[in-house]
Amino acid sequence: MPAADAETPTLDFVGLDIGSKQCVVARPSGDIVLNELGGMTTATLVSFKDKERLLGEAAVLASSTNPTNTVDYVNLLLGKTFDQVMHQLQAFPCQRSNFKANDAGLPVASVEYNGSTVEFSPVQLMAMLLAKIGGNVASDRSSLKVGVAIPPGWSAAEQTALLQAIKIAGFGAASLVSKDVALARCYHQKHPVKDEAAAKTIAIVDVGHVSTTAALVRFSATGETILARAYDGALGSANYDRHLYTHFEAKLKASHGVQIQPESRQSRRLLLACEQLKKLLSTIPDAVVHVENVVPDADITLSMTKTELEQLGHVETTAIRELMEGLFAQTDVAPADIATVEIVGGGTRMPLVQDAITKAIGAHVTLGRMLDSATAVAVGAALSDDVGMFFDVSVHDGDVALEKSMQDLDHNMTMLANKRNEIETFVYDMRAKQGQKHGHLIDSAVVAPLLDAAEDWFYSDDAATLEEATVRVDQFKTDIRNACQAYFAAVEKDEKELEHQLEVEAQKAALENKDDDDHDFRKLKTPDRMRLVVKNKDEGNELFRGGNIQHAAARYVKALTHATKFFDLRPDEAAEVKAIKLSLYLNLAQCYLKLESWQKAVVNCKDALDLDPTNTKALYRRALGYERLKDYAAAFEDSQVSVLVEPVHVLTCVRRLVESVYVGPWRQGRRRAERSVEGAHEKTRSHGKEDVGESLCLGEPQAPRPCS
Repeated sequence: MPAADAETPTLDFVGLDIGSKQCVVARPSGDIVLNELGGMTTATLVSFKDKERLLGEAAVLASSTNPTNTVDYVNLLLGKTFDQVMHQLQAFPCQRSNFKANDAGLPVASVEYNGSTVEFSPVQLMAMLLAKIGGNVASDRSSLKVGVAIPPGWSAAEQTALLQAIKIAGFGAASLVSKDVALARCYHQKHPVKDEAAAKTIAIVDVGHVSTTAALVRFSATGETILARAYDGALGSANYDRHLYTHFEAKLKASHGVQIQPESRQSRRLLLACEQLKKLLSTIPDAVVHVENVVPDADITLSMTKTELEQLGHVETTAIRELMEGLFAQTDVAPADIATVEIVGGGTRMPLVQDAITKAIGAHVTLGRMLDSATAVAVGAALSDDVGMFFDVSVHDGDVALEKSMQDLDHNMTMLANKRNEIETFVYDMRAKQGQKHGHLIDSAVVAPLLDAAEDWFYSDDAATLEEATVRVDQFKTDIRNACQAYFAAVEKDEKELEHQLEVEAQKAALENKDDDDHDFRKLKTPDRMRLVVKNKDEGNELFRGGNIQHAAARYVKALTHATKFFDLRPDEAAEVKAIKLSLYLNLAQCYLKLESWQKAVVNCKDALDLDPTNTKALYRRALGYERLKDYAAAFEDSQVSVLVEPVHVLTCVRRLVESVYVGPWRQGRRRAERSVEGAHEKTRSHGKEDVGESLCLGEPQAPRPCS
């Protein structure tokens, strides 16, 4: 008999909405996959700087500071000819990377990358972005199947290009689902029709930045059915931006004699101001926006009324109304049969767009917002694995190999930046230690030249390879430790004394009232034992508030000792004991953070997480401990989990860690630029001292906080 086929591994399915300005990833559970900064969206941008690729959110700043090496609207370029790409980009007048036709006549973006001019096709650019997005979901993209929501009017060429990009990015599998199907699935999941008698027909309208999608959908107990659909890929809220842009461009030429060039920074500023003006007019009848650096030596003020905007955009408003009316020409459904109209997309926030939809269907229906505009498409795509379509595509092996090599280079550059970050932190810490306890044992005459040399090195471009940087950092730390042996010996002695003192205090606390503690084997009643636990915890809290951290820790240890002696607990009593033990572990972790006993803080946080795996205090305090122990990967992992559990509570704290790990390299680049301009060591030392309070770590609160 032939051998049975190996079992096909199950892939994790996620839904992806690729918008013209931002992308969203969702899981079938409805959870949104956060980006590396803790946000729910990823910018549809790809940028290049030296040997680095800046993908997604990392490219947002570069779109303004380095526009000629930045590609935007990547999704709109797929499957198009060179002429179509140029026509598409002309709709967004601003400075960007140069597109040209390659030898085959296909569009490619020409950018400066890794020391040379390189050309990338739209498929390659989209693959870069998708690989970044996939990396936010799982470290192994081959374990993922991605369902991508696409406009219903996409051509076969556009679909093929997207599937090629997904394959190059390294996903395990892919499927495509129409956006209207995804929105219908999302709506039905949130508002299911359980009884056939409750079946209804609704309209779903998505007016995005660039395109508009509309559909009539029948919902029943058996599922959802698309009765009619309409799509216009050139009708979106950006059309109104362009009308405002053209209007003010003409006014500036008449009033200031300035001709705004489409591919200029001034053009980008004017376009962004027009977009801001449009958003303001969605809420107020008159709006004013101030714009800098559009005309020489002057700032300008743009003013517009809602009535004027309606006049400028009457063609688009009419087109939206006609698109909606065209839906009913495809089916027997009449406007009176529509139960409600669900609107999504940024364009539907504009009153004139809402009026156009109402005029097409009738005032009898309500414009609903039961779907979240930012995430509904992605969530619907994540729920549509059973209806997704797929066809096999071929890709060049060279494209796959190139993407892999660029990912390897990205990893090396990140590791190199971490090494620079590590040595920078060490330099600033050593300078700060000279003013701290035992600082007199540091010989500044010996140490200062070593610190200056290290600072010169990490501000320079000499550290070109990760191997060289690793050797240099290790050697530098060895030299510093050899030069400061007396200081480090004194610090180590203090740490050992502190450790010993904590152990002594713990033993004293354990032996104090020994008849009631370690030598008390009586089975006290639960209320009596709980009184001992609470008594020691309250004493610890008072000691902590008074700044007596060591004795507070000893009291918490004693309270925990009592907490282990409960027996025959009812479920409610067990829950109470669990809660107070969790509080004690958290308080102990806080004490050890104050005492700079980082490993003990981590251990107590682990004990707390054994009781409550999603406790944000434990996750955050363990992240603090890991960060102080230089285990940045573990710290960042804890911070990401804490954002998922309670994003509002911990997002500010997490961003400090993100700055430590990710923004540090950018800060170094800025300092290198400042140093090269100013050139004086004294200036650099001053800058370093100012930055000690902003050192690359999460830090601790300046005053003790009340314990749990």
